[in-house]
Amino acid sequence: MSGWFMRRRSWGAFFGYFFATFIVLEALVVAVGFQSYNKVIALKKDALIGNAANKLAVAELVLNNKIELINETLELLSHHSLVRDYLIRDTAGRRHAVEAHWVAILEAGLAYQKLALIDLTGQELVGSYRLEDGSITRLPSEEKSNWANSLEFSYVQQLGSDEKYYPPPEFREDEKNEPVVPLDATIRVFTPIEFASKKAGYLMLTLKADRLVARLRSLPQMVVGEPMMVSQDGYYTFHHDMTKIYGNRYPSRSHHKFQNDYPEAWATVKSQGVGTHSGVFTGDHATFVYNRVDPDRKFRKPFYLVLRISDNAVQLAAMEPIKSMLVTLSISAGLVFLLAIIVGGIGGGRAKAQHQRRLSQAMVESMSAVIVTDEQGHVQDVNPSFERITGYKETEIIGQLPDMLKSAEHKPTFYALMVKRLLKEGFWRGEVWCQLADARSHPMLVEIHAIKDKRGRVTNYVGSCLDLSEQKLLEVELREKSLRDPLTHCWNRRYLTELLKSELARQRRYGHPLAVATFDIDKFKSINDNFGHDVGDQVLVRCCDQVRRQLRRSDSLSRVGGEEFVIVLPMTHRDGAEILIERIRIKLAALLDEPRFTVSFGLTVALPTDDMDDLLKRADQALYEAKAAGRNRSFFAKINHTAEVHVSAELLQPEAGVPKKAQ
Repeated sequence: MSGWFMRRRSWGAFFGYFFATFIVLEALVVAVGFQSYNKVIALKKDALIGNAANKLAVAELVLNNKIELINETLELLSHHSLVRDYLIRDTAGRRHAVEAHWVAILEAGLAYQKLALIDLTGQELVGSYRLEDGSITRLPSEEKSNWANSLEFSYVQQLGSDEKYYPPPEFREDEKNEPVVPLDATIRVFTPIEFASKKAGYLMLTLKADRLVARLRSLPQMVVGEPMMVSQDGYYTFHHDMTKIYGNRYPSRSHHKFQNDYPEAWATVKSQGVGTHSGVFTGDHATFVYNRVDPDRKFRKPFYLVLRISDNAVQLAAMEPIKSMLVTLSISAGLVFLLAIIVGGIGGGRAKAQHQRRLSQAMVESMSAVIVTDEQGHVQDVNPSFERITGYKETEIIGQLPDMLKSAEHKPTFYALMVKRLLKEGFWRGEVWCQLADARSHPMLVEIHAIKDKRGRVTNYVGSCLDLSEQKLLEVELREKSLRDPLTHCWNRRYLTELLKSELARQRRYGHPLAVATFDIDKFKSINDNFGHDVGDQVLVRCCDQVRRQLRRSDSLSRVGGEEFVIVLPMTHRDGAEILIERIRIKLAALLDEPRFTVSFGLTVALPTDDMDDLLKRADQALYEAKAAGRNRSFFAKINHTAEVHVSAELLQPEAGVPKKAQ
């Protein structure tokens, strides 16, 4: 090779052609690589956000289920006949019966630490508790506490029928009144006991707080991110660094606040109002996925479940596709270097020109389609890759203007601006839809260079095209996955948000009717408890498959929670929606596969003044009423009369050909 170069007469020409070819093609490779890198990072980030949102919703559901289980336990115990018999008349036999019953309950519930019956003055009367070795025993008289002078008991005395009070957790503290690490938090729950609508005492249940946040603690093993629980005033109540939590109770930790660590994220999270359940914020060198939890219970304030995904975590998660991309770019750079050497050798002399031309042509074919025109734009030459990619034969295009490649995807002004910039700067690069010989349009990455002579006059234009079809299909596939629920293949909450914003905007602009239904599976928790979560998942899949069979192509089904779903019905009036929803409900109730299940629906139509939260809140209220009325039924949401009179008459009218349903 070195001898061949030494026989060249013009080293200047060789290096001129070499560097020009190398810089141009290497710039194209770098541009494609940079664009691919950004898209890989964006797609991976979207996938991580979708996964985090799903896991956070599950964690919230598990937390709420555990709290509901505690509340149900207290309700059952407070209404138990043994407790009432004891309060009516205190005898040793009745006391021992209550204690034996409670010992059995503590043995069954590993998280429960103590059960105690408190009279109206605050004195503990009877109870059972768990010792440090795990054994259960009756509460001796000398260890029965009196709560009369405690701040907690003043709140307990305000409780109404069946209400629950959750005081702040208690921690084991050292001599400096600082919590002992590792933290061993204890939570107490109080509820009143009533006879004949009169308070007869109070029931107290003590449990380990760690059991309530076990799902949050396990999130780092399931998703990329750092889980946190943040109170309404910005303090951590759960954090992977246990030295940061409960800064509102311990002065030495008061500087540990979410709003201090991530001020921009806190401003966004705090600005979300009631009804805005979840969101995503990008800033503070990370992405925050959060859920606002509104307990809607006395003495309990809203709080936030947050999952922080750092930018470094996104890059680490995308490392494998980035490595593959870098290998491809390295190979392309090597091919560009070799091609530049070949072109330089051809430009430096005419010896073995035919041999060098074949090598250059082979290299160009391996990378892109190339087309050469004269200064007027008439095609002079194309490479074999051009024929293979576009489907046009060389004989069909030589001497012609390349107008046959223009696609209807672009307006004439697009091509006019392209030519204007090419004439002004001598270079143009961008993504273009090109119409191929089969009349289909394909996305291409196009780069055009003006070739000038020594006097600076344009003699030719050289264009290269890279087919981006596979890359675009991959992007569509990854976006589709990020918007789908992996179990049921329904749309997820993120897609629902985008869809409702679009449909509400169209409804406000054109006055088209829009109906929305929310539904969930009745007593789904019992199915999971009795048959297992695998069977519960099968029930969800069967339910979604049956619902989809009843929907039109324009309708959509989204999963927004464990067994909670939303149906969006564009161009549908109230009567049409009620008929469809009732048909779906009957179909689901008639399924014969075990376990059988029923579904309750809440239905509403969009008003011109509605936003997404208004619409979903009304549908959820109707679903709540359907549940309260006995389940396995559908309810239409009550619409405020003042708002209803401003609705276009079309929105509540029956569709043509559909009989009005009896009210």
